[in-house]
Amino acid sequence: HASWLKFAFVLLAVATGVGALTGLRGFSIGFGSMLLQEARQLMAADVSVRIFGLPLPEQQAAIDKLKERGVQYTQITETLTMATTESQPNPLMVSVKAVDLNVYPYYGKVTTDPPDARKLDADSIGVGDDVLIRLGAKIGDAVKLGGADYRIAFVVLTEPDRMNGSMNVGPRIMLTREGL
Repeated sequence: HASWLKFAFVLLAVATGVGALTGLRGFSIGFGSMLLQEARQLMAADVSVRIFGLPLPEQQAAIDKLKERGVQYTQITETLTMATTESQPNPLMVSVKAVDLNVYPYYGKVTTDPPDARKLDADSIGVGDDVLIRLGAKIGDAVKLGGADYRIAFVVLTEPDRMNGSMNVGPRIMLTREGL
């Protein structure tokens, strides 16, 4: 009778192990399939090249050759800086992303609140909702970034390449390349 209980325990342990491995494999296949389907949106482009500085002359020449062949591209600059407001003079480290919203993103969508407020000029910014909370600010308020004043135009709810960014430190601010 004791042998029968040991056999049932071993059988149950093997069945549990096989079930766990099958479930994990199914999850892995599903996750991999989702990544392949959503890869463009996760990158917001077909190809993403990262350099930590301005392009060297030979790098710019390679970009220019691609452009001559009809390849579209846009530059995205990410950096860190400090932000303050009149109501919160203590500086807050923020992650700044400068983009050309006429072309960015190639895939996916930047969603904002209010929804129709996606236009920025050189003096305005879009912010993550955590910026509003941490700086005690609201849409329309002034924010000082690196010695320059900007007006909060909208809240950025989602951006397709957020996980892909290298400067995912601190609250997020989006501005135009001219504003940078």
